[in-house]
Amino acid sequence: MIIRQMTREDLSTALDWAALEGWNPGLEDADAFFRADSEGFFAAEIDGALAASMSVVNHSDTFSFAGLYICRPEFRGRGIGLALWTQALDHAGDRTIGLDGVPAQQDNYRKSGFEWAGETLRFAGDVASAANPAVRRAEADDIPALLALDGGPRDIRGNRSCGPGWRTRRRAAPWSSKRTAVRRASPPTGNVARG
Repeated sequence: MIIRQMTREDLSTALDWAALEGWNPGLEDADAFFRADSEGFFAAEIDGALAASMSVVNHSDTFSFAGLYICRPEFRGRGIGLALWTQALDHAGDRTIGLDGVPAQQDNYRKSGFEWAGETLRFAGDVASAANPAVRRAEADDIPALLALDGGPRDIRGNRSCGPGWRTRRRAAPWSSKRTAVRRASPPTGNVARG
């Protein structure tokens, strides 16, 4: 097994895997994240073929976000994903790490020092069929006003946060119910992929 940084082509493959898992990363997120931290994308390779993927994108000196943690089904249960996870998280250094995680992996996130911060709710629908004619699709020019109305992302305690999901600071004290957010990080600008 070789763990290496992904190429942009590898990232396209990982996004295809995400779609097969039923995840819905933003349509333009990959290019933005790759420009933000092209060294934050990792692959495990077995005999020249991609076996697993993970991103740990450093958005600032204090905040990183992990995602695209996928191991192809035929390689699962062999320790490949865990080896990739361990090496990829090192890319964040001492930054706070946020992630959205699948329920089946929550115990593993805790074992890695992450703490629960809230649940991501997803809504879907067709704006064109909205009963209220004042409802319309948001445009890029609307973003500042929407952010002002929202007051910015907050965690379940009402504190500014990187948003819902899991977060941790690497090498912090073990997870416990007494542990509060380890470090408040400003949210990244732009879209945040949720997997």
